Order: sequence, then structure tokens, then C-alpha cells
Amino acid sequence: RLKVSKDYLLAKSFPCSLEGYTRAYGRISYTWGGSVATMVPQEGARAFGYACKLNSEELEILNGYEGYPTCYRREKVELKHPNGSVVPGEVYIANNDEEYKDPCPKYLTACQKTEKAYYDLQTGIDNPYASHEEVKITVKRASNLEEVFVYPRP
Repeated sequence: RLKVSKDYLLAKSFPCSLEGYTRAYGRISYTWGGSVATMVPQEGARAFGYACKLNSEELEILNGYEGYPTCYRREKVELKHPNGSVVPGEVYIANNDEEYKDPCPKYLTACQKTEKAYYDLQTGIDNPYASHEEVKITVKRASNLEEVFVYPRP
């Protein structure tokens, strides 16, 4: 997305979790040809990933890619570092719900890479994505969340 090296991005990133949210698929992207991810509040849930410190130019590029502010809005959140500290951050949240359509395999693979980065940024932690063959996803239909299917990796 930002057209920077993986090393550059990882140097500016840290693993984190977002308490009270889950990643769900529920907004159709015509670019990807299926539903794309958003963060959805869900009691007791925790979403894993990584946060990246972006400069204003990088943020502008990412805003364009994410369709901000038309398709997604940015919301301020508290991110939890694995050491227990809490830091302020922002997350993209879809502005509307559309009819669900299965995400394309290429998009799911991109999402898995994001989740995998959480484990890659930490040492001494088992990576459940190293040999993971299937992915169970949560979809959002109107205001309901449901786990739907186990999708084989491409």
C-alpha cells in the first residue's frame, strides 16, 4: 500500500491488540471483488495486529487507499502493547454496511499477512499462522456478527 520496504515498515511498527473489537468482513470492495475487513465493536473480543507510526505523507497515501473519509472513517482507540502498556492510536472503521459477499482469496491472504506480522514482530511467541491451513472468518450482516465458514488458503 505504501510502497515501502518491509524492513522500513517493521522498524516503524509494533505488535498490539485492540480490546473490545473484532475484525469482520461486511463492506463490498469492487477493487477486491468481495467483502473487505473492518473493525467492529464486540464485547469480550480482542483483535490482533500491528500499529505503524506514519508521517503525514504516508497517512495521506493510506487514507486514499482506504477510501477515507467516504468509505472508512478513522476512530481514536487505545492499543495494547504486549508489554501491557496502552498507547493511543487510530483504526479505520467502515462507514456503512452493505450486503455481504465472500472475500476473495487474495484479500484473505493479505489479511493473514497482517495478522502474521503481529507474531513476526515479537520474539519467543508461537506463530499460529506458520502451518495454518484454514481460516474461520466473522462477517457482518446489517448489525449482526456471525462466523460463517472455514476458507481454505489459496
